[in-house]
Amino acid sequence: MDFSVISKMNDLTNTIGHIIDKHNWVIGGQNFDEDVHFSSFYIRLSSKKYLGTKAKTGYRTIISTYDNFNETYYIPKSECETVAKYLLKRIKGQPEWMNDIIMKIYRRCTALSRVFDKFKNNSDFSDLSERQIIALYEKHFSAHWKLYEIARIPEALDRGTEIFTDYLKCYLRKKYKKDRTEEINELFYRLTTPEKPSIFQEESFNFSEIVKDIEKNPSQKALFINPNKKLSLNANPIILKRIDGHREKWGYLDYHGYTHRELPNFEHYVERINACLRHGSPWKSKNEYSKLAHEASVEKERIYSKHNIDRKHQEIFALYWKIGLAKLFRRLIQLKNFFFLDKLIYQIALRKGCEENIIRCLLPEEIENLLQQKLSIDKVIAKRLEFIVYIINGKQEKILGGIDNRWVKEKLDQKVKSLGTATNELRGSPAYLGYARGICKVIIRPYDAVTKSFRNGEIIVSESTNPDFTDLIAKSGGVVTQQGGVTCHAAIICRELGKPAIVGVRNLLNTIKDYDEIILDAYSGKLSILRKSLG
Repeated sequence: MDFSVISKMNDLTNTIGHIIDKHNWVIGGQNFDEDVHFSSFYIRLSSKKYLGTKAKTGYRTIISTYDNFNETYYIPKSECETVAKYLLKRIKGQPEWMNDIIMKIYRRCTALSRVFDKFKNNSDFSDLSERQIIALYEKHFSAHWKLYEIARIPEALDRGTEIFTDYLKCYLRKKYKKDRTEEINELFYRLTTPEKPSIFQEESFNFSEIVKDIEKNPSQKALFINPNKKLSLNANPIILKRIDGHREKWGYLDYHGYTHRELPNFEHYVERINACLRHGSPWKSKNEYSKLAHEASVEKERIYSKHNIDRKHQEIFALYWKIGLAKLFRRLIQLKNFFFLDKLIYQIALRKGCEENIIRCLLPEEIENLLQQKLSIDKVIAKRLEFIVYIINGKQEKILGGIDNRWVKEKLDQKVKSLGTATNELRGSPAYLGYARGICKVIIRPYDAVTKSFRNGEIIVSESTNPDFTDLIAKSGGVVTQQGGVTCHAAIICRELGKPAIVGVRNLLNTIKDYDEIILDAYSGKLSILRKSLG
């Protein structure tokens, strides 16, 4: 027995334990079906170690854990507040600075979208040489790194604690000179309504044009209302070509690599067209959206004038929805990137003769070393499949594998829970005003809706809402998410679909369970548990 090794392990355990004990912690993010390989991009570029010790947008300490490829990362609460307050101060002094950040996100997303431009969707990279595989991986690494250099900045405004959201609501309370939560929430909702459609709404505009043209032709409409296996033989080839083009451009929104590594097939779009022909689209038409956007803009001007909101704060309120739209656009570009990156990682695994899950437990530089014959998969790396702790603390950075490190997550979760209390009433921020009462289902991935027999009108409870949730949201009675703040997907998607929603509900997933009956009051931001399930 090598007692020096045991001593080093005990020293490391004591060090991590001490780091955890000295802080109050918040969950910076919780990402299901995530690996340390990819999350290292945003973890590193949220840290002072990689941004520079003097960087005011970075955290000194981040601890991320991975359990069966489900990630939770934790940040000291005080550091979240310090970074958010610094960003808020810059925005208050110079709102155009954040506008510039947003424009850079769009430009760097465009650069990322070009990484795999030369490859068709059916490419598996098997015809590439080892040198070409390395060059393609490095090209992806560089583009994603550059994107996250700036994409993580606006998210820090509300990460862990909703500094930005709370500031805007506090500002409205002072201007309104009242403290009625419902009225402040409604003002906040009005002033943060997007003036442009999200990438999801844009997709619906494009899709609805196809449906309209089918509706105009009685014979084509009959085919899609009563589809059969011979539909593609009888359908107008122009319609078929448009469906294929739509899939090529927008299909990545439904991509989810861990559970389903394909773009939606032809039958998927036939089902969507059938549903729209029978029941109408859950999305607003282009004309409806334009009319509502104009009305929202007029309403904002009325509120600005009535409550004497200065020009600077008008720009700050606009930043709220601009940041949200930028994140949704980034998500589409990243999903397209993941579609090809997943194939590339699989090809690397094939060539190195190891399981893909091992590759996903490697940091990017370790993958490059593996490709260049400078790294071999040993027992230490293999233990990462059991459990991973990835920690950046000051200039130190460590990745630990093995089930014996699970205590780190357990200890952090206890620290997080201690900030909240168990109750039958939870609170968050309204994303779309409304009221819903019903049975809830905890949905982390769309397939959960199938296994849990999700029914129309039931309430979705989730950590966040990803692009592949849109069909479920359209069927739901409302949405509640644990993640909140300026870049929460639900904050915009639920507005566009007209679903009552509350976001940023602390300890939501520790409190609400399947089949609980709840009241979702998205006027006050209150979630009440009427009846706990017996399960």
